[in-house]
Amino acid sequence: MPDLPFDFARRLGDAQVSLRERLASALTKSNLWAALRTFLWIAPLTLLIWFNAASRTRQSIPNVRLTLDIRAMDPNLTVDVLDPPNGIVIVTVEGPAQAVDALGSDSKVSITLSENLSPGQRVRDTLQMLRQSSRFKNTGVTFSNPRPDNVTMKIDALIEREVAIRLPPSVQNATAEFTPAAVKVRGPSDIIRTAEAAGTLFVEAEVPASELAEPGRKQLDRVRLRNPLGPAVTISAEFAAAKLEVRQTDVPLKLSTMSVFVPLPTIATDQYKISVEPSQLQNVTVWGPPEVIEAIRNKPELAFAQLALTPKDSLDLPIGTPRRAPITFVLPSGVRVDKADMERYSQAEWSAQRRDGAN
Repeated sequence: MPDLPFDFARRLGDAQVSLRERLASALTKSNLWAALRTFLWIAPLTLLIWFNAASRTRQSIPNVRLTLDIRAMDPNLTVDVLDPPNGIVIVTVEGPAQAVDALGSDSKVSITLSENLSPGQRVRDTLQMLRQSSRFKNTGVTFSNPRPDNVTMKIDALIEREVAIRLPPSVQNATAEFTPAAVKVRGPSDIIRTAEAAGTLFVEAEVPASELAEPGRKQLDRVRLRNPLGPAVTISAEFAAAKLEVRQTDVPLKLSTMSVFVPLPTIATDQYKISVEPSQLQNVTVWGPPEVIEAIRNKPELAFAQLALTPKDSLDLPIGTPRRAPITFVLPSGVRVDKADMERYSQAEWSAQRRDGAN
């Protein structure tokens, strides 16, 4: 490479010195601090301007599905949305793009009723309900075109009861003692009182099937409790201890016939001929411990049916006009009739006819 001209080399050297001096003077501590301070107020301002511009960008979306989660401020009240089903309303939503887009990922709208409420049905305007939600306050979001126009709610008082712990009805080969023997349940008064009247207000113990497979006495320290009344009712305890007495698994026996009797005093049967239809139940399946089922197999008359009569029936016989009465089953201890057969033979018809020569 040929040597550079003398003047060019000197000028290049002078330029390098000048550049170093300028950089040194520009990168002083004071200059760097001034640049940093400028960045610290320009960056947030830029973000604020961007956010403000985005928030001012409004959009309108029709047919947005929102799920209303309505609660009462009073902890002793519960709110159940009767209409629309599942609390789902459809509206047109308008507002800042970010706020409107957020409804796509989370459609649940929580609403707290702060006014004084008493049990009963209430009807509220859908748009008014949505405006009550704290989620949309100061967001610029508005709603229109609601379907349905109104929300129907049922307000109910929450009440508490102490109820027994039981084995599920499906467990037929075991008995149990629980500690505690009872727990408290809390729920809407309508559900609790309906269950009380029907005799179904209790808590079930979910005993593992493996513990019921082998006969014997067993101690379980931790049995999960289940509430058969649904999620609206809560239980005060999640577990209980149990002492189990497990019998051998029940076995079935199908009886080709089972007699039906009419339990009346002798004075009535001496004077009247009693007829019942059907007088024989056909193909009735019974379940029970193997040794008891074997005894019934050898002596079928151990299992029979009879009419459930009242004292009034004994005094007021159905002479000439047949009358229907419920059927009950008389069985050895630990034996039960198959549920389908109980439903099939729930009633029978009976009548009375005076015997010839009776006074």
